[in-house]
Amino acid sequence: MTSQSRFSDNIVTGDYRRVSDGIVMSTEHKHPYYELSVVLSGRLEIRGSSDFIKTDAPCVIFHFPGSYHSVCASPDVLYERYNLCFTAGVLTGNQPLLEAAERLFCTNVSVMKIDRETLGELLYYIGPYMSPEQSESRRTALLGVILDILKDCRGEGNLPRSRPGSAYVSGVLRYISGRLTEDLSAGEIASQFGVSRAKLAVDFKRETGMTLAEYVELSRIDRARMLLTAGASVQSAALGVGYRSAGTFIRAFRKLTGNTPGAFAAQGEK
Repeated sequence: MTSQSRFSDNIVTGDYRRVSDGIVMSTEHKHPYYELSVVLSGRLEIRGSSDFIKTDAPCVIFHFPGSYHSVCASPDVLYERYNLCFTAGVLTGNQPLLEAAERLFCTNVSVMKIDRETLGELLYYIGPYMSPEQSESRRTALLGVILDILKDCRGEGNLPRSRPGSAYVSGVLRYISGRLTEDLSAGEIASQFGVSRAKLAVDFKRETGMTLAEYVELSRIDRARMLLTAGASVQSAALGVGYRSAGTFIRAFRKLTGNTPGAFAAQGEK
């Protein structure tokens, strides 16, 4: 039996999943936001672009934006987890949240074991975070508390080794997230961060597994899906994520989702 629920807004999302009668295999995928999974129960195999990790619950899994990953759960153990996701834009101007995120999301994928007491403390804040009636500002504040708890649990001696350039690329992600309606060229972004276009291309690909153009397109389409789910028209969703041509938007949306924006919005209404 499977139980699941989900909410979504412009900068933070969440979903819950509980599977009790069979294996759960998520095909390899990527998305343009930070993802942390708080796993209450399960025996897992986590695969990233260059990582393979086996772990048991309770634990927390951290996925850096753009990184390919999949999670396979053993059919012999009940699998239950909460996913909390947020865009790089939510970190802009929020120094405590930024510091916590950069401490926790410093590799493509990492796992932190937690005890039952810490799990209980996390669930105390995850409950209201998951409420669909929660305001975006309140949910962001709850996210900050959750990340702060995890940051304190990880401590200085329990950090995966971050890669050169990870903090600077995180800044690029935040820059992109706050400017999806603008014309984002590689040259302009490189200039903002004081690097050459060639260095930006190499560093960005190494850290995220994607090209800059791929990440911008994925971010725009993911944000458009949120706007369409919230009731925006196809035209306003296109303009809201930086597409001046509806035709270009529709082609990009279909390429990444396998569906047209209109069909996607219609499915949401049903």
